[in-house]
Amino acid sequence: MTRLAKGHVLDYPPNYSRLEPDGELLAIQAARGIVRAKLPFGPECWLVLGHADACTVLSDKRFSNRMASDPSAPRCRGWDPSRSLLGLDPPEHTLQRALLVPAFTPRAVDRIRIDARGHAQELVDRLRHGPKREFEADQDFLRPYSLRVISNLLGIPPASEDLFREWAEVSLGAEVRPAADRRRVHGAVWALIESLLPVGVEELGDRPGPRSAGGCPAAAMGSSRMADEPPGDHSLGEGFSILDTLAIARAQGRVRLSDIVDFCLAVLVAGHETFITHAMSSMYVLLTEAGGLDVCQQVPPKLVAEELFRFVPMRAGLFSRVAVEQVELRGRTIERGEHVV
Repeated sequence: MTRLAKGHVLDYPPNYSRLEPDGELLAIQAARGIVRAKLPFGPECWLVLGHADACTVLSDKRFSNRMASDPSAPRCRGWDPSRSLLGLDPPEHTLQRALLVPAFTPRAVDRIRIDARGHAQELVDRLRHGPKREFEADQDFLRPYSLRVISNLLGIPPASEDLFREWAEVSLGAEVRPAADRRRVHGAVWALIESLLPVGVEELGDRPGPRSAGGCPAAAMGSSRMADEPPGDHSLGEGFSILDTLAIARAQGRVRLSDIVDFCLAVLVAGHETFITHAMSSMYVLLTEAGGLDVCQQVPPKLVAEELFRFVPMRAGLFSRVAVEQVELRGRTIERGEHVV
């Protein structure tokens, strides 16, 4: 077992050469589960590695998400989550999250699934019948696939996908891009999103979908059903996107343009980079584990995917919490105002 010196500060994340857990992290997890760490961005913090302790930090009201909204907070990537949905505490987080519910009802997800499968098949056909005998899974399939699915979900036209790709690179890259680049890309994204938003609710009144008494979709009220309607799936109709949902909320004065931009970035973070990282790791497992590819021929794809989600560790960026009072955790004293990830 790795010996940990008193006052040891861990550089996190480690440099992974394979998907096996890092030996030093396993030693810390077994010995005490919490250690001082230095992430690529921000000051030193407490790093919690045990499952039960992580659940405590994420759910205990003595640890605040909102208080960690300082852009200089510890984090693994250049993107600052503090202004997004991921940087809010209840009840504000609950209210903001409810705005997105209409875009993720079972019927809406079924439509997303159909579109996603169609785009995947389109990319595979293009690669199979194209001039190249080899292809890069990351650049030729995963990134264009992910961007197209997320763009459809948000309501971003295909012609603007290159801008969203650059936004992802600027916001999620491990390296901080020059300030001028960040301002240029963020400004272009703001202008794009604002141009795609209808001016008011009336412009959505002619779109198909469940209606309220005033002619607006039932989802405009931020609920899955209206008070005078029976329970059921009153999701947005065909053609509605997350931007349509948020445009209604904006017309009602419930969100600002800056909130909508942050919503879009949160979806981009949760869907784009996380999917690509996990998909590449899953492909690595299938190609390097004995019999990995044979499993794909013998087991239904859905079961293979579900097992890979359990087996392959997620390499997502960490989110910080701040102790609102002195807290004892695993025999360590976390002082008020200290960051915990």
